[in-house]
Amino acid sequence: MNLPYVATFDVHHSRDCIYETAAKVKEALGHVDNVAVFERESYETFVHDVVPSGNFNIDKSVRLNLKDYKNESKHVDLTKVTSKGGVSVLLLSETTTYQSNVPFQTLLLPMRIAILGVNAKNFISCPHIWNLESARNPD
Repeated sequence: MNLPYVATFDVHHSRDCIYETAAKVKEALGHVDNVAVFERESYETFVHDVVPSGNFNIDKSVRLNLKDYKNESKHVDLTKVTSKGGVSVLLLSETTTYQSNVPFQTLLLPMRIAILGVNAKNFISCPHIWNLESARNPD
């Protein structure tokens, strides 16, 4: 599934960059009360398997290129989805992990930009969602 990117921003850890990018994210995505951070695999499953089931629609996406990771191309997608019931959630596509060559604060950079940018009221971090057997999912 191709995401509807409305903007791409190069970001690095600095106060000015955080606030400038948050303002641009607000312009691009608007106000969203709920933010959820997934790890990459859960995000991909949600976008490619859950969204096509019809319970959610993808509204818009913004890509943050993380420039503090000097030796690799690293990015986090901010994707605004809306449920059938009209509840919007901003999904972050990845939890970043600590690397000794990257400032520790960079781990929080995408989350800070997202929360400030959309004026979020609720925040949840979902490091991994397991597909557990249940009455609704017997497989």
